[in-house]
Amino acid sequence: MSELERQMKFDMELRGYSPLTIKNYLLCVSNFSKHYDMSLELLGENEVRNYLHYCITERNLCEGTVNYIHSAIKFFYTKTLDREWRTEKLKRIKERRKLPVILSQPEIKDILDATENLKHKTILATIYGSGLRLSEAAKLRVVDIDSSCRF
Repeated sequence: MSELERQMKFDMELRGYSPLTIKNYLLCVSNFSKHYDMSLELLGENEVRNYLHYCITERNLCEGTVNYIHSAIKFFYTKTLDREWRTEKLKRIKERRKLPVILSQPEIKDILDATENLKHKTILATIYGSGLRLSEAAKLRVVDIDSSCRF
């Protein structure tokens, strides 16, 4: 890890960034530096623009990933190097809105009928019926469920 990357890590820790965000931001900045095989402080606005364009056109990264890389590089330049960030030239990419895929009632019934294990069927029905995310379902406890409530 270079001295500048250590400084960036320090700056993110001071601002309370999560360890995972710190790791990912450092990886983004490191990949940016490796792409040009140059030290980070020597790279400027044109290199940032060209790298983001490369991520979109050559690496075919989705909009969210490109914006994440944009944020990591922006943090490095504005917070660690204390440089100006020209927002007109270095804009985030517009993200396309995607409608969620909604399963039909027969499809839901087929999924639940294909599940033989009662525990798994209950989990699937709970997730679907309450609109829980997988991480929310994983953290669900018995005390979280009001089984006396009927609709």
